[in-house]
Amino acid sequence: MAGSDRNDVCGHDDPHQPGRPCEGMGFAVVAIGSVAWTIVGLCSRQVSLIAANGLLTFINFVGIGRWLGRQRAYEDGG
Repeated sequence: MAGSDRNDVCGHDDPHQPGRPCEGMGFAVVAIGSVAWTIVGLCSRQVSLIAANGLLTFINFVGIGRWLGRQRAYEDGG
């Protein structure tokens, strides 16, 4: 809805602002799940579960790091 005053799903008034709060929260929630499944894989010695969720954990931590970097740049005015 171009030109409307309504907020986006995250309650943010600028949907194009980098580092929106819900973006980082999404990475964090999925990272928690992938860490939990990696632990399950380690306890049950399921190599494929460890590999798949280990990769997802890595990707999520990269996403969280990038989100935090964009958030910091936005707050610094860059």
